[in-house]
Amino acid sequence: MRILTGLALSLLLAGCQPGPSGRGPYGASSPIVDSAETKQADAALSAELAAEQKNLPSVSTSTVYSLPQLIDLAQSRNPLTRKAWLAARRAGQDVKAVKSALLPLVTASVIAGGQRFNTDVDPALLPPSTVTTEASGVAAVLGASWLLFDFGENISRQQAADQLARVAELQFNRVHLQLIFDVSTHYHRLNAALRKNQASTAALQRAEQLLDAARKRKAAGLGNDVEVAQSEQLVAQTRVVQSQIRGEIGAARVMLASALNIPPSTRVRIRPTTGSLPSPGSKTLDAYVQNAMRSHPEVLAALAEVRAAEYDLDAVAASYLPKIYSGANLPVGNSGLSVNGFEANGIGGTSSSGVFLGLTIPIYDRGLKATRLSNAQNRVSSAKTSVEIARSVTSQEVGLAYQALTTSLAVHRAAQDLVAAAKRTADAAESAYVAGIGTISAASLAALNEYVAIEALADARAAVYNASAALAVATGSYDG
Repeated sequence: MRILTGLALSLLLAGCQPGPSGRGPYGASSPIVDSAETKQADAALSAELAAEQKNLPSVSTSTVYSLPQLIDLAQSRNPLTRKAWLAARRAGQDVKAVKSALLPLVTASVIAGGQRFNTDVDPALLPPSTVTTEASGVAAVLGASWLLFDFGENISRQQAADQLARVAELQFNRVHLQLIFDVSTHYHRLNAALRKNQASTAALQRAEQLLDAARKRKAAGLGNDVEVAQSEQLVAQTRVVQSQIRGEIGAARVMLASALNIPPSTRVRIRPTTGSLPSPGSKTLDAYVQNAMRSHPEVLAALAEVRAAEYDLDAVAASYLPKIYSGANLPVGNSGLSVNGFEANGIGGTSSSGVFLGLTIPIYDRGLKATRLSNAQNRVSSAKTSVEIARSVTSQEVGLAYQALTTSLAVHRAAQDLVAAAKRTADAAESAYVAGIGTISAASLAALNEYVAIEALADARAAVYNASAALAVATGSYDG
């Protein structure tokens, strides 16, 4: 016993000693430099993670992908969806963990130790003396306990866990919707850039035709150096526009590759969209907002969080009510007891087993109950406020997307008329200049205006699709 007491005092004094001096997080005088071992470990881990990505669906550079195919690839390859799925899975496991609290708990215990007793004896006819008794032994016990009744505390915790699991699933759906929107916007941005690249190629051809006409007019004595210079300027301006558009194509490809979780240098081929443009149809803005309140993941998740907080409040309240439980214990193996070095088993061992029924009643906790109840009530109030915030934000998203869709459709219709008019003007101006009744300035300006109109039409078309995708995501009803 003296040895054990000395060991405990030594451990206590060791715990009171100050720890080794080290560089604090805010007291560093120089940046932390990774060691060679850390860099090697990082490189090995990166290689391992890269090898795991080989099991994902591959992206072919020779295949022409439609938008639904790109969305399918992104959902299976993007790490955000896998992370959200794992979070939902963990929430589902938490539900199982809470439910296990209602099952019997079986434990095995092994107790070993010794104790020394000093008893002062003062017999009437004998001198006083001290009797020393030393006892030691080992006991193994198998115990079981089972909560029988707790006024609904565990049921409330199960219901709260179910709601939190639903929140995780809705957040998983939200991540999917956001990924669909991102892939759609990158796809339509790339599609618009490719359309503008075709328009810039046609504009360059028209500029080169005007340059050829200017040179022929000059050679025939009908033109001058100014007309040739203006034509060369138009060709140079068109090539600048082409370079800008190619940069826009490259940026759109990088963003699309990022959404697909592939190297940014990968050249993904896409199939242009065909058919009629999406439109709000006969549904009003109020109808879209009402639909969003019923199906948007953020709104539904906020409602589930309110129910989870309410169930948690019920569980906290029930935790301060009586609990009834049962239990049992049974000795296991050969337990032994030694008294002054003499084995008691030799003269008949003793063992005990039993079944019991218990009741616990909280009486006093120094204000902990009031604090926990107050915190649970505050969580309920905070969750209800989150519902208001989610509804407000969703209404704003729906309203902006609806207005963007109607506006972009109107712009697209106007851009179609503008393209038709600009093409007629450019053709007429070029023909007039070649015939000698027009000017190179008018022909050059008409050619530039034609490209600007085609560019506006491509951007308006992409804006219609993007606004439609935004409206679908805002209402939580995107179907691909």
